[in-house]
Amino acid sequence: MDAWVVVLIVVVVVLFVLYLSQTAARLDRLHHRVDTSLATLQAQFMDRANEVLSLASSGRLDPSTSVLLADAADNALAQARASEAEFTLARCSAESALTSALEATFTDPQVVDELMEQPDGQRIVNDLTATIQKAAWSRRFHNDAVRATVAVRQQRLVRLLRLAGSATLPHTVELDDEVPPALRTR
Repeated sequence: MDAWVVVLIVVVVVLFVLYLSQTAARLDRLHHRVDTSLATLQAQFMDRANEVLSLASSGRLDPSTSVLLADAADNALAQARASEAEFTLARCSAESALTSALEATFTDPQVVDELMEQPDGQRIVNDLTATIQKAAWSRRFHNDAVRATVAVRQQRLVRLLRLAGSATLPHTVELDDEVPPALRTR
């Protein structure tokens, strides 16, 4: 065998090993990104439920609305504590129910206007809107990280050589987290 053939084979093998190493490192970074985004998502949805619970217990809303929001927020917090670091079906349902309660409360801009006219109402509305928006963004960022990770894990070579190791396949979080209509304009 000629020396140039041996050199060519060595170069190809080295390039292949470098490619595998970079792919494994990228996959590791993506899994870390998923874990980080899931922790952020957990925190943002806990903040959202706590903010809603604070508003519901403040006496600034009518009693029936306060009860509706408090029940939904309590349920979301209970499911968050029960499911720890996972977004189970029950947790997603509880978070979607909280979104529905928020949408039922804040469909009419007049409710928001009345709330803003109260002392410190502007801050309360701004904090609530920001918290709801941050939770929605966190879910979108998490789902983007999951999709990127799954795309790399589905590559034939990654599956064949088991570059993902024993890491579990991440899943997107699907739930309703839209900002209520009357708060979108704030």
